[in-house]
Amino acid sequence: LLTFIPKSIFYQFTRVCNVYFLCTAIVQSIPLISPLSPVTAIIPLCTVLLISMVREGFEDYKRYKEDKITNQTQGTVWKDGKWEKIDWENIAVGDIVRVEEGELIPADLLFLTSSSSTHDCFVQTATLDGERALKPKQAVDILSEHYSQLQDKGEFKGG
Repeated sequence: LLTFIPKSIFYQFTRVCNVYFLCTAIVQSIPLISPLSPVTAIIPLCTVLLISMVREGFEDYKRYKEDKITNQTQGTVWKDGKWEKIDWENIAVGDIVRVEEGELIPADLLFLTSSSSTHDCFVQTATLDGERALKPKQAVDILSEHYSQLQDKGEFKGG
């Protein structure tokens, strides 16, 4: 809340229309220039800013609650020679994550390999761009070969 108000006010004045109405309110506050009361410009501006800030605050709070729920869902990570289920909020950069078919992926991941013979997968990015069509992703050949070699030696069991 401490940083929300200044950031929100700054964001409000990145909109040209709010800057225009602020300038109008300032000009109306100078008695030599304007015969109108400054209240007629300041109150509508403050009302619009307040409504916009409340709306943004509500949206941020909803996003915070959704993120908290998502971060508490479990993902499968390779740790200490075995697959472990841990919360997504505890997954760190460099962790090897196994994703099953239909599983939600609430993080950026580098696609290393797939169980398919062509080392490809299909990803739906509806939460990012609203597009529901499946997008094909292809693993880098050298990574897929290295993974297969590790699996053959028994050093890394992916399934």
